[in-house]
Amino acid sequence: MQNNLFVTQEISMQESMMGFKRSIIHLDGHNVEINKDGSEIVQPFEWEKITGQGMPVKGRKGQFGDLYIQFEIKFPRTLSPSQKAYVKEIFPDDEQDELDKIVGENN
Repeated sequence: MQNNLFVTQEISMQESMMGFKRSIIHLDGHNVEINKDGSEIVQPFEWEKITGQGMPVKGRKGQFGDLYIQFEIKFPRTLSPSQKAYVKEIFPDDEQDELDKIVGENN
């Protein structure tokens, strides 16, 4: 744990659902690639571990801790009526209760 690094990465709601590719700059200056192909939706506050991208392990040449990335998803503040209708259209009814909470349409 003492050789691990932790970082928070903000992503859009679209990126959480569709995937994304970006790099973050490591403390030592090299780029660490993050590639989410969209095959699974990134959940709010989900963690991803990138093995071997943490700090060097003292006394163990070539060994490194891990990098942990926590994803914060930036949700839109508001949706227009047409956007709300579209969201209702593309998500199944069994997910509608949770979706209604997100878009502010609980009755």
